[in-house]
Amino acid sequence: KVPAETVATLPATPAFTGAAPRLALSEFAELTESPAADGKLQELPLAPAAISGVLAAAGEEDKYLIGVTPGQKLRFDVVARQFGSPVDGVLSVRNEQGAQLAAGEDRPGSSDPLVDFTVPGGVNKLQIAFKDLQGRGGSDYVYRVAVLDLSKPDFSLSLATDRIIVPAGGTQVVPIQV
Repeated sequence: KVPAETVATLPATPAFTGAAPRLALSEFAELTESPAADGKLQELPLAPAAISGVLAAAGEEDKYLIGVTPGQKLRFDVVARQFGSPVDGVLSVRNEQGAQLAAGEDRPGSSDPLVDFTVPGGVNKLQIAFKDLQGRGGSDYVYRVAVLDLSKPDFSLSLATDRIIVPAGGTQVVPIQV
């Protein structure tokens, strides 16, 4: 499912000013970037999964490895600018050996990448690579990449209100957002 947002609850303190930070919520594995041992790429669990990281140095490209199934339809959804990060992101999807299979930069209405991709035959692992288009970096160059499995049906239902009053024996048309 697509992540939702909430606002963090913070203890009352006179030193804190401004709005409470926003938190992304999801129903799947959320990981943070960690240095890989022996030059190996950090492995992600099977989709759906997400990884949050930071392009800490100029020219840095973060790479991850994820297991896939040939024919699987995936969506690589990056959030950076939408959260106020200065990253002008470029997302690359590569085979396990590093050959480019797909890439994305801006999506309509945002400079955050969004890539829909169908895994080709014979591919069981993908590299996900993320960098800044202009090669910039720093502690505020944060991002989140969610890998969603579009092969599985998914939907949500919501109402505009938490209460509907219907008289006994009556009927009511209820708009539902799908």
